[in-house]
Amino acid sequence: MLNYDTPHAALQIPTIPYPDGGGTDGGLQWTGGNDPTSIDQPAINTADGEVDTFIHPDYADQDWSDAEKRFATMVRRIDSAVGDLNETLEELGLAENTLVVFTNDNGPHHEAYFKGESWGSSSYTPQAFQSYGPYDGTKRDCWEGGIRMPTLVWWKGKVAANRIDNTPSQFHDWMATLCDVADVPAPARCDGVSLLPTLTGKGKQPESLVYIEYLNGSKTPDYEDFLPSRRSTPRKEMQVIRMTAGDGKSYKGVRYNIQSAEDDFEIYDVEADVDEANDLAGSSEAMKQLQRRMKAKVLQLRSTNDSAVRPYDDAVIPASQNASPGFQVSRSDLPDNVSYVPAPRGESQPVAGDVIRNNQGKLTFVAPSAGVYEVRGVFAIANKGANTVNVQTESACFMRLHEAHAIDLPSGGEATSTKRILAVGDHPYTLMIRAENVGATTVWSMN
Repeated sequence: MLNYDTPHAALQIPTIPYPDGGGTDGGLQWTGGNDPTSIDQPAINTADGEVDTFIHPDYADQDWSDAEKRFATMVRRIDSAVGDLNETLEELGLAENTLVVFTNDNGPHHEAYFKGESWGSSSYTPQAFQSYGPYDGTKRDCWEGGIRMPTLVWWKGKVAANRIDNTPSQFHDWMATLCDVADVPAPARCDGVSLLPTLTGKGKQPESLVYIEYLNGSKTPDYEDFLPSRRSTPRKEMQVIRMTAGDGKSYKGVRYNIQSAEDDFEIYDVEADVDEANDLAGSSEAMKQLQRRMKAKVLQLRSTNDSAVRPYDDAVIPASQNASPGFQVSRSDLPDNVSYVPAPRGESQPVAGDVIRNNQGKLTFVAPSAGVYEVRGVFAIANKGANTVNVQTESACFMRLHEAHAIDLPSGGEATSTKRILAVGDHPYTLMIRAENVGATTVWSMN
């Protein structure tokens, strides 16, 4: 994992040009020095020159501010470094066996910059290069300009060149994807899905969970190319959910300055409406139904966090309208290359017979053999209110209530999950159990 932290607030530029060439014999090179601070024998061939002085010659004579020249130089530096890395992979014969993923964590920033020993007098704004593209919003926004990031993927012989895919996904999908590439199961607590079908064009792509909740006390920038209704508007509590409607299209629900769980989402078809100008909420019975689903979904998939209190933390979690009654239990072999609780994989087999005992609401599963077990069931709630999930087990296990993380016991033991305010009705759960021994017992309940 190679994390470039530029360009960022400091906007500090290189000391010298990027070395000529690339690959094993050019570009960045290790000099053999053992002391990276040594002036006489620097560790790499770019550790030379005066700190924070080099502006790329393509930009030096542009009619730009100093901050803009710095920004462009830093972006160019990353481009040179990534090109050097890819050329090195080619020359070492590793390109066919290496998946390269280049992406970013948020929209473009607007920062002051550090020059010398003090902050510079000018600042960088993403208006300079319109780094937010055709979208409204920048870093700290939940409009597309703040959250919709380009991702470039290169895998020689596996991923077709010159192809663009707009299927929505989120960062947690990369854990599931990289596990899939490495042929190991993703952890059960991973919220992502493998993107290999999208990347390779083979197989059916599972739908990604795209969800964001975020608090920020500033405002959306007052940029002339943003919609007037968005300029200088408070962000505060924000939330985003992507969901597929009955027409098969993915829609974005977004809320700003949230006051309660009952606030309506604005709903956009962001592929057809890049400006997010046409709010579809309430425009048809289908959109009204999608609104209800979005409000239910965001409560069913999230967990509360005492360090990030939200105005919807105490909202009642809706019951499922299509939960399957009874229990479904399946088993897969213990993977020999991981020690965590794995997510279910395609090779799981149903477990025959009545393997779950119910004693006054306490459910007990005794593993008939070593293996990874997936138990799907439903908590039937008769009275609305706060409920507690309890698990006691001899095995490592992980439980989701609806889609939210509820219990995480990486080595067995006893745990409770509180602050689950549930509506009357059926609330489905999935319990993954890593049973190392025959007869390993897991007991769970809700009260």
